[in-house]
Amino acid sequence: MALLTAMAVTRLYALLLVPVLYIYAHAARSYLRPARDLFQLERMAQQSARVHVAETLTGARVVRAFGLAHVHRVLGHHFWLLDIAARDAHLGLHVDQWLSLRVQMYGAVIVGIVAGSAFIALRQTLSGGLLALALYEALVVDGGALESLVRVWAWLSPVFSTAARTEAAVRGAEVITANVAYSMAAARRGSAPLTPTHTESNPSLSWPTKGDLRFDAVSFRDPAAAIVEDLADIFEIGDGGAPPLSLKGVSFRLQAGEKVAVLESSVTSSVSSVGRALLRVHELTAGRIVVDGVDIATLGLRTLRSRVACVSASAPNTALYDGSVRMQLNPSAANIEDERLWAVLRAVGLSSDVATLDGPFPGVTGLCQNSCNRFLLSLARALLSEPSLVVLALAPVLVLPPEDDLQLHPDPLFVLDDATATTLQRVIHEELHDATVLLLLPSSTAFVQQDQAQRSLLLKDMDRVLVVVDGEMSELSTPAKLAAMDQAKMVLVNTRLDGDPFNLYTQALLLKDQREFAAARNNSTEGCNMVIVRYSASKVALVTGLHDFGDPAEELLNCVYQDRDELLAQDAARLQLRLVSKDEELATLVDKSGSAAPQLRAALRWAERATPARVGATKRVLEGVEKRLKEAQSSKKLAKGEVEEARKLLAEKIHTSVGTRNESLALEAYERQTGSKVRLTNEHIYYLTFPPPPKVDGIEKLMPPGDDAEGTTVDYSVLAEQSRRTVVPKRKTRRGCMSVAVKLTSEEGTTVETQVEEQHEESMDSEEQQENVPPAGYFSVCGMVDGVADALIISGDDEWELTPIVVEVKNRMRGFRKPPPLYDQVQLAVYMKMLGLEQGDLVQCMYGTNSKPSIQVSRIVLGVPPLCLPAAGGKLDIWTNVVVPRLYAYTATVQKLRDEELLRLAFLNGTEEERRAVLRAECDFL
Repeated sequence: MALLTAMAVTRLYALLLVPVLYIYAHAARSYLRPARDLFQLERMAQQSARVHVAETLTGARVVRAFGLAHVHRVLGHHFWLLDIAARDAHLGLHVDQWLSLRVQMYGAVIVGIVAGSAFIALRQTLSGGLLALALYEALVVDGGALESLVRVWAWLSPVFSTAARTEAAVRGAEVITANVAYSMAAARRGSAPLTPTHTESNPSLSWPTKGDLRFDAVSFRDPAAAIVEDLADIFEIGDGGAPPLSLKGVSFRLQAGEKVAVLESSVTSSVSSVGRALLRVHELTAGRIVVDGVDIATLGLRTLRSRVACVSASAPNTALYDGSVRMQLNPSAANIEDERLWAVLRAVGLSSDVATLDGPFPGVTGLCQNSCNRFLLSLARALLSEPSLVVLALAPVLVLPPEDDLQLHPDPLFVLDDATATTLQRVIHEELHDATVLLLLPSSTAFVQQDQAQRSLLLKDMDRVLVVVDGEMSELSTPAKLAAMDQAKMVLVNTRLDGDPFNLYTQALLLKDQREFAAARNNSTEGCNMVIVRYSASKVALVTGLHDFGDPAEELLNCVYQDRDELLAQDAARLQLRLVSKDEELATLVDKSGSAAPQLRAALRWAERATPARVGATKRVLEGVEKRLKEAQSSKKLAKGEVEEARKLLAEKIHTSVGTRNESLALEAYERQTGSKVRLTNEHIYYLTFPPPPKVDGIEKLMPPGDDAEGTTVDYSVLAEQSRRTVVPKRKTRRGCMSVAVKLTSEEGTTVETQVEEQHEESMDSEEQQENVPPAGYFSVCGMVDGVADALIISGDDEWELTPIVVEVKNRMRGFRKPPPLYDQVQLAVYMKMLGLEQGDLVQCMYGTNSKPSIQVSRIVLGVPPLCLPAAGGKLDIWTNVVVPRLYAYTATVQKLRDEELLRLAFLNGTEEERRAVLRAECDFL
């Protein structure tokens, strides 16, 4: 207003103010964006500092328990947060001063224009009062009015954006609400009952009597997917394609009394599509479902859902009501005798938890809070109606543990424990003997390996298994036939979270029983002065078939000729083969690549000089390598097999070069995140040496009590416990041979002690080389551990202690793996066995644009999933029951190839398929 008054008084001379106002508007626009950002940054920094103070006060006792160093670390972090907040505030002051200086300068120009025009041209035409008013209003502008306006606008801008987002969300909610009614109505119109009159039929009171179920070309699409399609059209997003069908023409028939498990890989939901179609949660798009000769589309929803029993293991769907036990079991108050109520409670194993039918359930820590008992109670409620058709939906539930700020990742627990699964198995085959049972098992889970292992208890005794993949029926057969179709894959459930549910089931079923891997190798190894073969810890998962990233046949060749260069040269001479190293092979392939050779050599030189955290550059180099190799293949310089080999060798060199240098940065990030100092142990090579397998006549000493001593079964758990841990330094010193104790000691005194054997470096003859290897044994596993840290472990009774844990870093190029791959967890388990520790942290590391990596820490513990899975009658320890027996079998194959010359030469000279056939014949798990 003041500026308009001044412009009105100065008349035509006000045109001189227009450029000044334009410059002022430009300065204000330049100020607004950084001012808004700095305001938000300052607010976030202050909030972080306040949260850190609150967390520190809450956990002050824990911080002090770590010692003065950790107190200083917490204080340092607090001061760092304050510095960040002060820095943002200081930058805000700088920006304000920048604006203030320019506003004052522009205000001085405005005052000068008004005063000059008044003094030079207007003093003769205007009164002194008007001139004084114009000059006063110009001084008001110079006094900070416009500056205050800009600052208030900068402060209100975030509020305006929040209001705009809120308004958009409200409008979006209105759109969704309107489309829900439209889509549901459209779905019902499109799938109206097939009867001419569209009226509901009334089946007999005893329907269904047999439980015969038939799906005839059933298809349906979720209404939620239709809503998403409408929203995509409204907001002009997406590709315009139709949403996917949840079921696509599925047809099958179940006989009365048949027990069928349904494995699904759903395309739109983690809830079973077959179950939703059967209960008419969504109306069908095409086809029909017939139960005992009645099309369920002709029935009312109340009639259908009261005649088909459905029990869900998902916590929100397994409802309990306030009231007595009688009301929980019989909410409709039907005329049911007490003896019948007690009978169903006994059938599900809950009778001991209930004192009286007319009393309430136990308190908040009792039955109402136990998810397993909640599921069993719903199962008992379903048994009361004596159903002929039962739907059991077993969905996993993520249960968070008690609050623990120091726990990096909550462990997912599932509704069904082993006892509940056993009870359910008994109820299905005894109480529901004459009923048709559908066991619905969606494959989308939070922790696949544990979930599938528990469910395999139920799957094994099912009559048939229906596999639905992406809405289409894939298999319908008995569990035995399905398991026999895919014997090669064993424990890949960890790496296939969204994989084919048939593979998930097959692998989990094979995990149940490991007797096949306990076959003894009767070759005598007495008098062995050194181990037959040494396995790298990173190769254990490969040679035991726990993952397929690599070639086990190639690794078998490496093991056969390990430390036997003369034997390799002799065999190569007999077969007239030329021996080349990997570097020579790579150099030859690069030379043959023609015009691509200079770029490939440049990539190798870059890998040798790469600095840490150059992952982005590594990706670009690998993309360039891929392009050059394709050019060499298209120009016929390299064959397809040669391109594959060159790609593998180049990627191995580049990944190894960059990844090794980034481990130190990852360990530093781990220390900052956890507050635990990492002691580097990669200067030593750790060995875990296993004893020779026993002879047939001495097997009884290793067999569990009660087994037949005349058999050939070896208890590998005893052999695993007899393994020896030794350590040798990577670099041999010039001092004499001596034993040095390597201690990994925490502040509480927990010590892990091993013996380091240091050897002379002057004489490296064969006799001293034998002294440098681990003690006599059958085979050994060796590796270099990245580090050991002291972790604060809090027990269930709120007691804590500092415990040494293994720290292993894994570099990721594409993204974090959640859960981590099983082969990485097996490698970490090997390191834990080497050091005699029970826990370890697997640190997944990724690098962005800066030098500080992003990490994700996963705690791995021996004796819990995935390294230990529930099994019938106990627990299945993957280390003892899978890894160790397979290492013995693989070692026996190595020894057999070394002893049998013809077999070894045939394997060396064979094709890739021939080598794999020989390997499968000796090691059926590969």
